[in-house]
Amino acid sequence: KQMDNYNILYELDHVGRSSRRNQPFFTQAEHVPEKVDITKANKGPVDACWSSTFHGIVSDVLINQKKFELDSIKYIISEKNLVNYLACHDNERLIYLIGHLGKTFDNDAFQRVRLGT
Repeated sequence: KQMDNYNILYELDHVGRSSRRNQPFFTQAEHVPEKVDITKANKGPVDACWSSTFHGIVSDVLINQKKFELDSIKYIISEKNLVNYLACHDNERLIYLIGHLGKTFDNDAFQRVRLGT
């Protein structure tokens, strides 16, 4: 369940930073869908947040190149403090999606994966 308020995240960030004052400390949230107001740059409690939107848009374009929309690409790469990813343990592998959904295999599929990375 998504958190309805960020108080616990502020507290955890404070405790983490105070326990190791002389060392770097970085907080990152997994909030799906991401909200830019969760990051400190936007007065939120954490340093960064995973960007599931990036994963969705880029993988869709790599699967079906007709889905390319420049405005969507500009949006997903413009926001700072979001962690953009194409692969993680929560999602199907990109090579599988390109083959299964995009019906693209062999060298063309590998070329699309390389383009994504």
